Amino acid sequence: MSSPLGLGSGAIAAPLFTTQFGAETSIAAAPTWQSPQRLYRISLNSLYPAGSNNIRPIAQAISPNSEVLALLSTQADGDQADGAQPDRSILALWNLGRGTRRITLIPANRGQPQARVIAFSPNNQQIVAGLTDGDIQVWNTTTGDSLRRWNAHETEIKAIAISADRQFLITGSSDLTVKVWELNSGRLLQTLRLTAGEAAATPVQALQISPDSRHLAVATERSIQLWDILEGRLVKVAVQLSPQQAQSLSSALPLAMAFVPNSTNLATLDTDNSIKLWNRNNGTRVITLRQHQQPIQALTVDHAGQLLISRDSTQSVLFWNLQTYRSDRSISVASGNSDIAVDGSWVSSLDAIATPNSITLSASGDTFAVPLEKLASSLIPSGFGIDLREVATGNRLSIIPNAQRISFSPNNLFLVAVQASDVQVWQP
Repeated sequence: MSSPLGLGSGAIAAPLFTTQFGAETSIAAAPTWQSPQRLYRISLNSLYPAGSNNIRPIAQAISPNSEVLALLSTQADGDQADGAQPDRSILALWNLGRGTRRITLIPANRGQPQARVIAFSPNNQQIVAGLTDGDIQVWNTTTGDSLRRWNAHETEIKAIAISADRQFLITGSSDLTVKVWELNSGRLLQTLRLTAGEAAATPVQALQISPDSRHLAVATERSIQLWDILEGRLVKVAVQLSPQQAQSLSSALPLAMAFVPNSTNLATLDTDNSIKLWNRNNGTRVITLRQHQQPIQALTVDHAGQLLISRDSTQSVLFWNLQTYRSDRSISVASGNSDIAVDGSWVSSLDAIATPNSITLSASGDTFAVPLEKLASSLIPSGFGIDLREVATGNRLSIIPNAQRISFSPNNLFLVAVQASDVQVWQP
């Protein structure tokens, strides 16, 4: 375990404000992402020995109080400058508002089990990692002390989730089980066997816990399953893909399931290009939403449970009113609908297309983000960017250049964008 560190040599920090946010920070009042400003950039290469290459981010997470950024990266086997060696990964915590590195939790040691997934506890005090050997490790986010480590699964942990009530840590593995643990003690409470929902079970891809901490949605490579956490009971197999359907829809399953806040519903895609809402208590179908003509790639629900946004493979985005169950408007996030402002200059988006990634909503619910590729401009040499749009109108606000993945901070004052080994932090 390393001691707390200062600013990494590859991180160029230009903090424009130094306000510190407490644990109960509220969402900033109506910030706009129409003219975002980059605060600083972190080069993940700076964390590895000189000459290292093929370094890529695996996961990023922002603490609930928006003070800490966790970055998990890896250097893949066989692509190092000194020849084929075992993988090594680094998990480091950063001060989100300043860009200084706080603590390195997992240093770049070869031959050790690698972290693959991470999550903060709701009280900001712990961070949990799932490892390739099936272990779970928990650290104190302030001191960096390892609090607990135990063997949770027979094989690699693919997904983890922590309940909002701080009771449960849930882990999903390639060993075809999902396990429910008591967060504070690490005591095993339930083992959920994916064979209950699939005759030939496939590995877990993602986990989502309902807002009331009672139910769990599990995306495997071929299904979305709804479980009762307390009873360890399979409630419903909401989506079941055939092997042929899985070839085109498997990657969409983790992106196209969402619990609806302030209701008992779970929203999922279905293979008939529809969205279905399920009662999470008994698994009955509440309603089917039909308007998409092509397979659905992603959906998301706002924090109030009033709006559902969905996107299909033609990059048609529909806005659904969850009170009336009607789509009141649609837009296309494919190219050609407007030019793009990047760093104060205008570039053409004529050839840009949306990538099959998630739709990300800001904490305030007034902005959503869609990744784009094939952006042809000298200002965007990678060809990748994040399209930021206004929820109320669907109009484009701006583009975050050279980024493929994005996270909004819970207080809505930061945006973290990742592309290759480069991490950018922006403010409205």
